[in-house]
Amino acid sequence: KAAEAQLRTEKKTEREKEKEEKEDKKDKKEEKKAKQEEKKGNEEESSEEDEEEEEEEEEEEEIDEETDKAAEAQLRTEKKTEREKEKEEKEDKKDKKEEKKAKQEEKKGNEEESSEEDEEEEEEEEEEEEIDEETDKAAEAQL
Repeated sequence: KAAEAQLRTEKKTEREKEKEEKEDKKDKKEEKKAKQEEKKGNEEESSEEDEEEEEEEEEEEEIDEETDKAAEAQLRTEKKTEREKEKEEKEDKKDKKEEKKAKQEEKKGNEEESSEEDEEEEEEEEEEEEIDEETDKAAEAQL
C-alpha cells in the first residue's frame, strides 16, 4: 500500500512536472515571439544579428528538448527499478511464508518438543515476522 501511495505521488509529481514543462515551453515561445516583434520594430539591428540570435534560440530549444528526453529516460529507469524491487520484496515475503510453513510442519512431526516450546518458538517467529513487515514498510516508505 505504501508503495502504491508512493507510486501515485510520483505519477502526480510527474504530471505536474510535465504541466510546468509545457507552460515553460509556451512562455519561451511567447518570449521568442515578443523578441521577434521587437526585432522587427527595431531598425537598428542588422539582419545578420537577427539570424545569430535566432540560431542561438534554436540551439537553446534543442538543448531543452534533449534535457527533457534525458529526464524522461531517467524517470522510466527509476520506475523500472522500483517495479523490480517490489517484485523482489513480494518474492522474499513468499519465501518467508514457505519457510515458516516448512518449520511448522517440521514441528508437527517432531514429538520430542513440548507444546509449550512450540508456542514460544511460534511467538518468536511471529515477532520476527512483525519486525520484518515493519522493516519492509519502513523501506517502502523511505522509497
